[in-house]
Amino acid sequence: MTEVSLAVPAVPARSAGWHGPLAPLLAGLWLSCLWSLPTNPSAPVRFALSVEIAILLLLLALAAPLRNGLAGRALRYAVAAATTLVVALKAGELAIRSCLGRPLNPLLDLDLAPSLVHLLAGTFGGWLAGLVLAAGAVALLVIFGLSAVAIGVAQRSLAGPRPRALMLAVGILLLAAFGLGQAVPHLLAWRPVSAHATDMLLAQWRLGRDAIHDQARLEAAIASDPVRDLPADALLTRLAGIDVLLIYVESYGRSALEQPRYAAAIQPRLAAFEQAL
Repeated sequence: MTEVSLAVPAVPARSAGWHGPLAPLLAGLWLSCLWSLPTNPSAPVRFALSVEIAILLLLLALAAPLRNGLAGRALRYAVAAATTLVVALKAGELAIRSCLGRPLNPLLDLDLAPSLVHLLAGTFGGWLAGLVLAAGAVALLVIFGLSAVAIGVAQRSLAGPRPRALMLAVGILLLAAFGLGQAVPHLLAWRPVSAHATDMLLAQWRLGRDAIHDQARLEAAIASDPVRDLPADALLTRLAGIDVLLIYVESYGRSALEQPRYAAAIQPRLAAFEQAL
């Protein structure tokens, strides 16, 4: 008898496209898009690659323990969580700058979160406001998941020598471009590689630190009031016979005094305050 053998081609377990030399570059491009989101509505939008992501991919290419095992999984989810936090803070920065014309102070602006919920409920209604908030939460979860997938793709693809060599070359080039932009800032009108996210986080941290320091100074000043123990009839004695103007600047303007729903509460208090003065 004649033996007939059939050769069956092997089917790869994973698609080669996800593990080729370009896979870590595509993953880095996705992460750079998130880390370089704009935060100033009045500034021109100029995309730049993230130097933080370039450093991350260089570390993955150089250190095999960061690509596998417990350390690899911990790094993957830590970077995904950091990316989600950066996106959330960038969204908050963009919203505060658009509405209030100032940068975000995470420490102080957390108190505005209930006001945001009330604004959404008053504008869209309860159900629609709930859907908007739920959509925001789902968007952050999607960003976390896709970022973790992108980092996992980069970790697996950088196991090969060709992706590692390409990543090392591209990473060194990006770091050189970043260093040139920092050393000679006026040489290029547009910096192709930036630390936009780190700059934003440092600025927000300084604002929070200064707010804590100012609050401590205010509390110390209140505690050491030099006229606290003076009797009431000894205060402001030099103002006798002098007209004193008390000027209020508040956010609601004339509506606080003229609209019935506000005036009904505010006018009696102002009248009582006037009598007390």
